[in-house]
Amino acid sequence: MSKIAKLEIDLLKLKAEVVDARANADEVRAKADKNVAIYLKDASKARAKLREDSNRERRSNEYAWCKSRRETLDEIYGKGFDLSGEIEQAKEDEFDAKFLISDDEDNEEGAGEGEGSDGVDGDIVPEEEMAESPRVD
Repeated sequence: MSKIAKLEIDLLKLKAEVVDARANADEVRAKADKNVAIYLKDASKARAKLREDSNRERRSNEYAWCKSRRETLDEIYGKGFDLSGEIEQAKEDEFDAKFLISDDEDNEEGAGEGEGSDGVDGDIVPEEEMAESPRVD
């Protein structure tokens, strides 16, 4: 076998190795692209969940603040100060805040995420009960 024939055979082997290496590189690139797409999708879901949880916590804190304010106004009213306008506004604020929390829970249950309980109790004093409370003059 001549030296030229031997070099041509070596050249063909090297060309075959290059083709195999390119095919392998394309396969690895496709897998990497798939992994990146999955990661980005998961990261997006995690950010959305974090934002949702943060909003739920903020609403829960707002409800607790409204409830505490209303209870404080009720106590002051019970001591003889006329705060009926402020109490009525506090009740409305508390109801709105509780509605937002219950709306979050409904959305969560509808999405099939499970629990849906923020540990918020629901003791809004009805208007009739407020009208019946004793007032000291």
